[in-house]
Amino acid sequence: MLGMARYIISRIPRGKSTAIRVAMTLFGDKFGGVITVKDGRKFYIDKISLVKRHLFFLNEYEDYETYVIKKIVKDGDYAIDVGACFGWFTTLMSRLVGKSGKVFAFELAPNIAEECRKNIELNNMKHNIILEEVALGDEEKNVNFIYSADLGLGNLNPKGLSGAGSVTTGTGKITTLDNYIHKNSIPRVDFIKCDVDGAEVLFLRGARGAISLNKPAIVIEASGAHGRSSCYEIFSELNQFGYKFFSLHHKAKLRPIETSQFNGNFKSNILCLPDDKLEFINKLK
Repeated sequence: MLGMARYIISRIPRGKSTAIRVAMTLFGDKFGGVITVKDGRKFYIDKISLVKRHLFFLNEYEDYETYVIKKIVKDGDYAIDVGACFGWFTTLMSRLVGKSGKVFAFELAPNIAEECRKNIELNNMKHNIILEEVALGDEEKNVNFIYSADLGLGNLNPKGLSGAGSVTTGTGKITTLDNYIHKNSIPRVDFIKCDVDGAEVLFLRGARGAISLNKPAIVIEASGAHGRSSCYEIFSELNQFGYKFFSLHHKAKLRPIETSQFNGNFKSNILCLPDDKLEFINKLK
């Protein structure tokens, strides 16, 4: 029944959100099968968690960010996916970097990492993706994390999944991007996508060497929900390397933004570009 609901909802002209809520109420959230999205990629979905509802019912996920990454990441690139989740951007970038490029994906929670691994295998992308079951931050240590099956998300902060219902806990490892690059002799970093629900500042502090040396294009989440200071710190970290910032909010696509604009109400994914990559803006227009 969920498969039929998916077919119908993806084709109705309006009222999709209401239809999704009704379908979930009537048929539950267990699917246990594979779906194929518009670009031909395949994804295994056991439970239709909150983070995968649009993927399941509408065949899409963060469509504007997807468009931006398609325009920026190119054949031969070395791309970093921090907070790979179920693998939407990991598998997308695998296609874009091709046989001569590499994607390094990081996901700490074992349940989520296993989903990502299945989707990599479903799409025959093991040849250019390295999936690491660790988190990236500003130091090397063991960490505790929580995981919500209902949301399909994990977090290092116990308050990060408030209102998520029942959660499970676990322990894992955290390292820095700079240490990982050094240990694995990665020659360069061309692009970074980072979405780690409040730990973005810690990631950037542990990636200063790579960012300073390579000046990669970056798509990163900034949210006032994690406090104004974290928003300001994100942009302070990148300002020191001469980055310019553009909002990827769907109502303000590619709007240039200044650090003074980031307050407690700010929430958007941000495209961060050094001066020598500002030509990407013309591609995106």
